[in-house]
Amino acid sequence: MRVFYLTILILLTTMKAKSESLDYLVWGKYCGECVDNCATMHRIDADTYKVDTTDSFFAGKPFDYVFKGQKATKEEWTKHSWVFSIVFPSLKENEVVYGEPDAYDQCGVYLSYSLNGNPFKVLIDLNNKPEEFKEIISALFEGRQQSK
Repeated sequence: MRVFYLTILILLTTMKAKSESLDYLVWGKYCGECVDNCATMHRIDADTYKVDTTDSFFAGKPFDYVFKGQKATKEEWTKHSWVFSIVFPSLKENEVVYGEPDAYDQCGVYLSYSLNGNPFKVLIDLNNKPEEFKEIISALFEGRQQSK
């Protein structure tokens, strides 16, 4: 009987880990009052890393942004693959805005990610970072990796 309960516990633990699995991540900082590369975006998934320096982020509404990046080398993917160790929150809504991103020249952060097929898009005011994204922003933009 102990083996049965142990098996159930292992399965539940595995299921929980799977439910938080990152499919892809698009991240970047955007600044409306700047010249050239004002919205450089990065995209990584299980086997590719791309960079979008076209500033196409500003072509329409932020949540309608279509990534237009160029594929980078496998070495670049390896260099950025640590993002898969980040624990991203599963949000109640698929599109969320925190504060007033880039409203008063403080720039904003754009995140688009998918957790097991559930997509989320987030705009974050850098002066009003929500608690669940503070460590993520530090890891992505300040080079400080999350503590576990």
